[in-house]
Amino acid sequence: MILGSLMFSISAWSCLVPQIQDLALFFEGVSKWTEVQNDKSFLLALKRPVFLNIALKKDQNTEIRWGSDKIKGEDIQLCWRNSKKDKLQITKGFMRVTLVKVEPGLLKSWIPFDGDLFYRKDSQVIQPKVKARSLAEDS
Repeated sequence: MILGSLMFSISAWSCLVPQIQDLALFFEGVSKWTEVQNDKSFLLALKRPVFLNIALKKDQNTEIRWGSDKIKGEDIQLCWRNSKKDKLQITKGFMRVTLVKVEPGLLKSWIPFDGDLFYRKDSQVIQPKVKARSLAEDS
């Protein structure tokens, strides 16, 4: 029991918290990233796409949104997973996801049941065309 709690304490202490400038480098100075269909695509993911809004300024909060679900706030913990700073773990409670820098402009994560998810800068993601809606005519 003591060994188990000691191992948990060591792993909690080993979190290398990223500085704002490190996050800006990792996210290429862009705070909004959007899930795309695959690693070659620039098209918005088809089902419940994930939207990342990473705090790159001290007065912002990190937020992750997918479908109607959202996690955000100061209780989200960010940690580097390696010394190269190309893997960033985001944790809130039992939710944990690691973002991996695949190449410039492309991030990847792995989610249980969904597998690999890929993200691009929001400004590069092609949104589906939606037909403009008009008001129903009075009859």
